[in-house]
Order: sequence, then C-alpha cells, then structure tokens
Amino acid sequence: MWSAIFELAVVLLLAWLLWRFIAPRISGASPQPTEPGDFAGRPASLRPRPKAGAGAVALAEPDEGDDEL
Repeated sequence: MWSAIFELAVVLLLAWLLWRFIAPRISGASPQPTEPGDFAGRPASLRPRPKAGAGAVALAEPDEGDDEL
C-alpha cells in the first residue's frame, strides 16, 4: 500500500514539474521576435554589472634607469 502511495506521489510530482516546464511555452508568448526589430514582448538582456572597484587597475611606475630601447 505504501509503495502505491509513493508511486502516486512521484508521478504527481513529475507531472507538476513537466507542467511548470511546458506551460509557459504553450501560453502563446513567443520569446523570439516575429519580425526583425520586434522586441516588444521580450525582456532586455543585461550583462552582469561589475562590483564596485572592479574596474580599478594599479600600474607600476617605470624605473628611471629603464629608458634603454
């Protein structure tokens, strides 16, 4: 009896996960634009922003005796 209840729970869980995966795709909202330049239904893709101070670079000063080229 417990095995049947466990199987039912697993089947219901898998069905729920499958529904969560498929439902947005069949709801009618297409993630790709229908025409080139038609981005009205698509969110903007933003790159990850760097943390504060991530762009700072420390450069070493050249020695005075390294002018030989």
